[in-house]
Amino acid sequence: MNDPLAIKKELESLGYKVLSNIRMRHNQELDLNKIVSCIRNCKVFICCISDDYAANNNCRMEMQYCKQTAHKSLIPIIVGDGGWDWQGFGVGMLIAGERYIDFKKRDLFDEKFDNLKIQVGNLVADKSGTAESAAEQTTKPENNKKDIFVSYCWKNSYLSKENNEVP
Repeated sequence: MNDPLAIKKELESLGYKVLSNIRMRHNQELDLNKIVSCIRNCKVFICCISDDYAANNNCRMEMQYCKQTAHKSLIPIIVGDGGWDWQGFGVGMLIAGERYIDFKKRDLFDEKFDNLKIQVGNLVADKSGTAESAAEQTTKPENNKKDIFVSYCWKNSYLSKENNEVP
């Protein structure tokens, strides 16, 4: 399985401003408000889907908010060591018809990341109304928004364990 943090770092190395949900999961009430704000202010929402992601209530809420309320561009990427059980959850319904990128095989990372890079580039350019590079956009002081929000769930994440959502 490919590490969502590695994907985040690769996107940042291209000049995108990327925020993820990993550091916002300590105080559930406060952090959900912050996550909603971040989703509202991002241009692209990348969800790193795995069986653990699909089983996590907060991850499903993030994805649902992104799609049904904020109407953000969504790029589903498949990660994790498990199977495809996530398709039987609401997550599978939320991405029905969406084109996803399968990042499960490490040896295909470069190929899959090239595909992600193209999709992100097209969506960020569409949302900004220009074809400026991400690096040019991030140097503008008036641009306080994040380009990308990366949503994922670790098998051993604090909230998943606390809520007995994963073993």
